[in-house]
Amino acid sequence: MRGAHPPGWHRIAGVGGTEDRGAGEAPGLVGTLWTMLRGLDRDRPQMMRSTPESDAVLRRAQELASEGREDGAAVAELRALAGGRSALRLAERASRFDGLHRELRFANRVHRLLRAASAGRAVEAAGPQDLRRIEAIERFDALDEDERWARLVELEPRVGPLVDEARALPAPPSATKERDDSERREVATSFDAAGRPTRLVRVTVSGFERSEQERAAVEAFGRAWFALNTRLRTLVGPDCGSDDPVLGSAWVRRYAERHLDRLARGAGPV
Repeated sequence: MRGAHPPGWHRIAGVGGTEDRGAGEAPGLVGTLWTMLRGLDRDRPQMMRSTPESDAVLRRAQELASEGREDGAAVAELRALAGGRSALRLAERASRFDGLHRELRFANRVHRLLRAASAGRAVEAAGPQDLRRIEAIERFDALDEDERWARLVELEPRVGPLVDEARALPAPPSATKERDDSERREVATSFDAAGRPTRLVRVTVSGFERSEQERAAVEAFGRAWFALNTRLRTLVGPDCGSDDPVLGSAWVRRYAERHLDRLARGAGPV
C-alpha cells in the first residue's frame, strides 16, 4: 500500500520480492492503520527503515546465499561490510520481510547469515519447524496451476467462490487518449534557503492520460479489488490463523492474489 507509512519508513524489496498493487487501492485511514499494525510484527515485518549501508549488506547476503555460503568467512565478510551493528540489524530485519524466511529456502539462508553476522557467531542450521514449512511450500509450488488452486480450495473451501467474484470485478479500462509526442517543459524560478535564485525545469514525458470517467473506473476497480483481497487475507496467509504450512503461508497468499488479480483483469489464471 503506497503512502501508508510514517515519514522515514518504507516497504522494501525483501528477499522474496515486493507485492505489486494497483491504482486506487489505498483505503484511507483503515488501510493505513492496518498496514502500520502489520509492519509492527517482529517476525514478519512489512515496514522497515533502511540505509545505503544496510541495503548493501542485504544484497551481499543474498549473493552469498545464492552461492550456498553459510561459512565463517561469509559471516566475517558481512560484518566487515556493515562497519557496525546498525546496518546489520536493519539488514537482518529486512531479511524477515513478510515472514518469508520461514517459508522459502533461499530467504531462510539469507536470514540465518545475517542473524549470525549481527550476533557475531556461527550460522545456525535451519530449524526443523522451518524446514517442514519450507518443504511443504516447495511441494505446493511443484504442482501445476490447476492442482495448486484445487489444493488451496481443498484446504479452505471459502476461497473457491472468490474466483467468480474476481471475474465480476469492474475491469479497469486501458488508456485511450495519447498525449502529444513532444515533451512539455515548464521553466520556473525559485529561491533556495540562502535566498539564491534557482532555475527549475519540469519535464512531462509523452505518455497516456485518462478521462475523468476512466479514472473513476480505475478507482472503482481498486476499491473492489482491495475489498476482495482483504477478504482473501482472512482465508489464506499468516493473518488467517491456520497452522497448516500451506494455508498459513504468505508466499501462497501471494500466489492466490496473483491468480485472482489475473482473473479480475481478464488475463486468465497464472
